[in-house]
Parts: sequence; structure tokens; C-alpha cells
Amino acid sequence: MLDPQLHDTLNGLAEPNPAPELFERVSRWRRSCGDAVAAGRWQLWSLLPPERPELEKALAELWLSQGETAQAAALLPAHGASWERLALLLEQGHLEQARALQAALLAAPPNLSDSQLLALAGAWQQQQCPDQALQLLEQLVRFYGQRSYTITPTLANALAQVLEQAQRYGEAAQWWRHSLQQHPQQVAPLMRLARQAMREQQPAAAVHYCREVLTLDPGHAWAPQLLQQALKAHGARGSLALLRGEPLPAPWRRRQQRWLEPLRGLMKPGASSDQIAGLIARGPVLPLPLAAAEGPEEGGAELALWGDADGLALVSVLQQVAARPHGLRVIWLLASPEPLLQQHNLERLLQQPGALKLRWWPCWDPQQHALLTGLALAKGARDAPAEHMIPAGCRLWRRGTALQGWHSDSATYNANDALSGEC
Repeated sequence: MLDPQLHDTLNGLAEPNPAPELFERVSRWRRSCGDAVAAGRWQLWSLLPPERPELEKALAELWLSQGETAQAAALLPAHGASWERLALLLEQGHLEQARALQAALLAAPPNLSDSQLLALAGAWQQQQCPDQALQLLEQLVRFYGQRSYTITPTLANALAQVLEQAQRYGEAAQWWRHSLQQHPQQVAPLMRLARQAMREQQPAAAVHYCREVLTLDPGHAWAPQLLQQALKAHGARGSLALLRGEPLPAPWRRRQQRWLEPLRGLMKPGASSDQIAGLIARGPVLPLPLAAAEGPEEGGAELALWGDADGLALVSVLQQVAARPHGLRVIWLLASPEPLLQQHNLERLLQQPGALKLRWWPCWDPQQHALLTGLALAKGARDAPAEHMIPAGCRLWRRGTALQGWHSDSATYNANDALSGEC
């Protein structure tokens, strides 16, 4: 509901020779609403009043923004061609007239602000007309492209929403990702990408996006349910049990009892070297020497573990990191079949990570993983990255049989060499 004083102000501006203080009052109102451009325009008009047709268009736009269609209609010519007239037709639900008017306006488009264009696109969406909304948004994208402007998250999100309404989900996902590249901490694009991942039968990606949503908004209404669906589709029975607060499935429970508590002992000061060596020799531990973790002096090294389910293989690395200075900066946990179980164990093992960062990612990303200095393939790991994707100089580790343990060599890397077998 428009404030009565502002209502009187707008009516007063429609009269002949309005007083300068009326323009100033509108300027203060628009500034309080965060519209600095409009505030500046109305402030200028308090000194240099505009021509009558320009003022009437501006007043009609303000009335429309407040849902006052009758007041706006009284200011606009009944058969005039203007964007304000288009907004009025959409507000009144005259869709055929609005379609014809938009086609005429786009043939020789006058100046139109981004906010006006986005508002019109939103009005078409409300009328369930995504094609007309796309016409407007694509014109804005062309305008940005001609001037080498960066597409803003606001515009990218608007495009994605309209494309989803038109059931063009793949194209929408591209714009959601573009928006997140510009501004990563947005819940809505992450949630939309999670749903799209489920449509494309990529539950690992859906799990990743849902976890990101819950990190930003732990009380999100729909993310927990979608996360459960994604974990079930992913076959992550241990992670699903943790999420639901249920006992772990028997195989995971036995493995946790056999390894987790002894391995936690490695992280405590005073653990004997014989104890550490014994567990490494017979356990699922990756004995990655810190020499393999030496990276550029400025940035530090980045290591990755592919296809690991519970994080126990990293105990030796974490123990070394806790014991002495190191060049290790990031450990990537890639393509885990049990991402929540892996995170649960690592949080228990690594109480004080310090400068070391653990990052989870559902797949191989050549851009994000270009700085890896070491890549370890867990036993039975599937869909490992192809040889040409691995950065030059990245040391490869593979899990052999229980007797062979982990090994690294300079032989040609084969993505199918990730060995399986009980640890």
C-alpha cells in the first residue's frame, strides 16, 4: 500500500506546474528503495522539470510499480506505443495486445533500463508466457555482448528461470552455473542445479549441490529431502544412514570398528613409529610422503583422493601434516561413493585442520584440478579421469592388494587400473 503522503505527491506531480519539493520527495523515496538512478533523475527534475510526456511516463511507471493500474492508465495514451503501456497491458491481462505491442517496440527499441526490462520479463512470467520474456532478456544479453559487459547474476538468474519455465532445463543450468561463478554463495541456483542433476540421473552432483545448500542454509526446507533421494540413487547406504541418524550398515560398521579408532590413535602425540608402520602396512592407509606434497612456494601443493569411501586412507597424510611443517594446502576428495561418511570420519580424525583445506567435488574438473601434485586412486574407483586430463608432473598412487598396499610409479597411467579387492 502506497503511503498517503506519497499518493498525494504523485497526484500533485500530475497537475500543471508541480512544485520542486514534490520532485525532491519522490527522489528521497526512490533513494530509500535503493534505486539511485531514479533518485538522481527526480532530483535533477526538481531543478530542471522534464517535458510533460516524459513526466507522465515516469509517473505511470511509478503507479504501475505500486499496482495502481487505474492511475497509470489515466496518464498513458490509449493507443500509444511505449514500454510503460506494455507494462500496463500485462498488468491488466490483455496478452494479445501486449504481444503485438512488444513486437512493435522491439522492431525499433527505445532506451530501456535493465530494471525496467527485468520487470517486464517478470510480468510475462507471471502470465505464463516465457517466450515473450525470453525475447526481452535475449535482447539484453545481446546488448551486454556488444559492449563486452559481464552478464550479472541477476540477469543470469532471470534467464535461467524463464528457460526452466519453458522446460529448457539444460540451457537454464548453464545460466545457473554462470551466476554461481559470479557470486558463489547463492542458495537458489545451487538448489536448481541439484534438481537438474537428478533429472539427468547424476545423483553424485545432486548430493554435492544439496550439501552446498545446507552449508549456506542449514534450515533449508527442501534440501534435506532431495539429499536423501540423491544419496539413495547414488547407492550411498552409509551416508544415508548417517543423515537419518540410523546405525551404519553392517559392512561399514565392521570397517569402522576395525580401523577408525586405531587410526585415530595415529593423530595423537606420542604414537609409536612401530604402531604407525604396522597400521599403514596392513590398513587402508595411503603412506604419501610429504615430498610428494611439495608444491610451489607461493601456493603450496594440492593432493586428491579419487573414489575413496571413508577417508581412512588419508590418516598417514594427516598425521604427518599435524606433526611438522609441510607444503600441503588442499586435499581434494573426488567422486566419493560415500561423501557424508567420508566427511564424518575426516572431521573426527582431523580436529584442527589449520591452513589445510579439505574440498569435496563429485567429478573431475580440469580447471579446478590443474594444480594437483598428487592423485591417489582408491580400490575399486570407477570413472577415473583419463590420462590426458591429468596435470603434467602429478604423481599417481594406486591401491593394490592388501599385501601390495599403495604404490606409485612413473608407468603410463591407465584409468582402468584402479584395483579392487577387500582391504
